Amino acid sequence: MCEILARYSIPDKIIKAIEVLYRNTKSRVIISDGETDTFKVFNGDLQGDTLAPFLLLTELDYILRISLDKKDSLSNPEQVERGILA
Repeated sequence: MCEILARYSIPDKIIKAIEVLYRNTKSRVIISDGETDTFKVFNGDLQGDTLAPFLLLTELDYILRISLDKKDSLSNPEQVERGILA
């Protein structure tokens, strides 16, 4: 996630602040018998976090851009050979 944010020219200071929010994240699930024990969360956006929509849309935009670039390169291999598409 932080690598993607850097590609969008998000300042390092903000990226580091987001990293701190997501470091050592723990969660628990509410079930019919009560709550589960806490467990570590290693990836994903935090539910209910005000940054979550921004982060999700940024990640999706990045994935779509890569997917569309690869689709274009597959349909026009001459562009890849000439280095037009990355």
